Order: sequence, then structure tokens, then C-alpha cells
Amino acid sequence: MKKIFVYLFIVPCLILSTSCKETGENRAINNLEVFNNWYEVRAEDYALFFDKGGNPSVINYETMETTILCNVPNCTHTTSSCINLYLKDSLQLPVIYNDCMYFFVNVKSYSEEDGKMLLDLETQIRKYDFNNMSTEDVAVIEGVNANDSGGCYLVGSDYYFTANYGNPKYDELGNVISSNTGGGSSLFSLDLSNGKITKYGKVFDEETLYNEYPSAINSTTTYLMGKNKNEFYIGISYVKEDITPEKLESGFVPVIYGETYTFNIDTHQFNKIDNNFSMCSMNGYHTYFPEENDKELFIENIETGEIIAGPEILSYNTMSLFNDKVWHDSKCFDIKTKKDIEISSNKYAFTIGIYKNNYIVKGEDSDGNIVFEKIPCEEIDSLFE
Repeated sequence: MKKIFVYLFIVPCLILSTSCKETGENRAINNLEVFNNWYEVRAEDYALFFDKGGNPSVINYETMETTILCNVPNCTHTTSSCINLYLKDSLQLPVIYNDCMYFFVNVKSYSEEDGKMLLDLETQIRKYDFNNMSTEDVAVIEGVNANDSGGCYLVGSDYYFTANYGNPKYDELGNVISSNTGGGSSLFSLDLSNGKITKYGKVFDEETLYNEYPSAINSTTTYLMGKNKNEFYIGISYVKEDITPEKLESGFVPVIYGETYTFNIDTHQFNKIDNNFSMCSMNGYHTYFPEENDKELFIENIETGEIIAGPEILSYNTMSLFNDKVWHDSKCFDIKTKKDIEISSNKYAFTIGIYKNNYIVKGEDSDGNIVFEKIPCEEIDSLFE
């Protein structure tokens, strides 16, 4: 792989839909399952997304209307009273549970102890109550920063996410001289009903990886990409060779390698399943790019183990799987017939959900605005008969 992307996954949930124009009572129902992959949060009858201006917004599948995610009457989105402003600045989409919105605040600082500079990390998880428009901290995790752009998953009241250790670098005296968001990661969950934090352990053995490929120390990234039945699919990516400023200036493009792990929600066990660069995993399929191949997608049927050569993928951030079909690049690839047909004139269009027997398709118009289409399922399905 020559690029790193955040991937998309779609599951049903029920959630709040509100705007600055509303002054009435907010509506919210407990989430059943929801995947927050940074770009989008998709639900049974709506989705959260960033509009062209970077504002976290809501698309209502029934009306196909979009509004900014804010319930402050007559809000201008320019003051600290608007939670949307914080979310926009932090490039973070929240998760909604019981009339409340939850999001991360990562804190990184340095302290001195016994004459040495140390790295101090902290993840604060905050709750915004839509009913009284108040914000409070509900949990704090010391020693890590949440991978808030690497995928989070709500199952019932348990919100699962990965968090990194800052990948600190030390000088010869043991002082921390730098850090980043790469390196090893552990999986956590927060029970939104009571604020209880559970740590499940490290996703992968970073020490073994770094001993074999030292350059991976500065390039490892962890993504929670999806869920099939009771297992999360978690991908890591890294480079194996040194990347210097001189190489980058000369046009050098590093090859990015990947590995895929699963986490069983019932047994709490991690399992490495392949050495491939993973894409989205959902609705019975696990998709990936094998080593040295950054375009042709491979599709694995998880139940049967059958592997199918899929379409060429150009826009990796805009891909999903519904009804045995891969949605990508304004096209639809039918896994059974292996036909790949254009389904939208908008750019980067793909299906983000099914609502009342209609595919909900998200794309961009010629001006870069996010636009949505509602296309009857039978209209698309008939193309592959």
C-alpha cells in the first residue's frame, strides 16, 4: 500500500437528530450498535458527517435534509457555548447515547521526575447533555491518548476504542525528546451507562515488530475498521524502510504494509488473521489489499472462506459492503456476478446505509459539497440480473 486511509463501516443504530434552528425537545433513543470511523457515524435513520466547511452535521434519511449538529437556539457556532465548534476544531465526530454526546479530549504534556523529562498522556472522555446543554467529564485514562481518528465502536452501552502510548523517543540520559501518535495501541471500552473503563490489552506485539523493522517505530498506525458478528476487525499499518527528508524530496513513495487482527467481544481474545492491508469488514465480508498491490481489492467471505478478486479501488475512504455488493468510486461491484456498474454522477459516491428499501448514497458535487441520494434498492439490484 502506498497510502494510509481511514475506512468505513456501517451498522444500524438509533440516534439524535437536531439543529440550531430547533427549540423543541430533542429526540434520542438508546444506540444498539454504531461505528464511529472519524469521517462518518452511520445509523438506522440518519448519519453524522463533516460538511464542506468542516461542521459536524446530520443527514435525516426520511426527509433527506441536513442540519449542523447543534441544539443551541440561534447559535452562531462561534462561541464556546456551541459544542459543534469544539468538534469542528478537533476534527472529531461524537457518539450519541441516552440524549448525550460523548467525545475524547487528549492531553499531552511533559514533566520532570528524578531529573528526567517524562511524557505524560491522558485521555478525558466528556459528555454533552442535549437536554440541559451542559458538559462534564465522565472518565479519565492515564498514560494513553485515544485514537479518536482510528475508529470507535458502540455495542449496547460499551464504547470500544484503541489508544496509543505516545511512542516516546529518549536521549542517552533517558529524557523524552519527542513523541507521536504511532506505536503500540491497546483496546479499551467505556460503559456509557456507568463510566466504567475496561482495558483488554495490546492489539499487537509492537516490540517484536520494531525489532524486525526499526523504521516501523515512527510509522505504525492502528485502525478499528469494522465488526462481523461478535468480532472486531483491527488493522495496523507501517513501513519497513527508513524514510528520510531527502528521499521524500526526491519523490520517494514508501510502501506501507499491513496486518489484520480480530478481537472477540465474548472471549476478549485477540487473533492475528493475515498480513494484508485491511479495508472495511462488514456484513459477512473482510476486504483487503495483499502486499505490493494498492488497487485491486480482495474480498473474503468470512463464513465460507472463499476469496474473490474485486474491483480496482481509487478512493479508499469511500467504500462499503451492502447486499453482497462493494460500493466504491461512484460504482457498485456485485460480488456474485462480478459486474462493476456506475451508480452516481457525483464524485466518490458510495452507499452508507439502507433505509426503507432504499440505498442512501453519499458523494460530492462539482463544488465539493457533500450530497446525498436515495436510490430504490430494486433499481440498483436489477442492473445485475
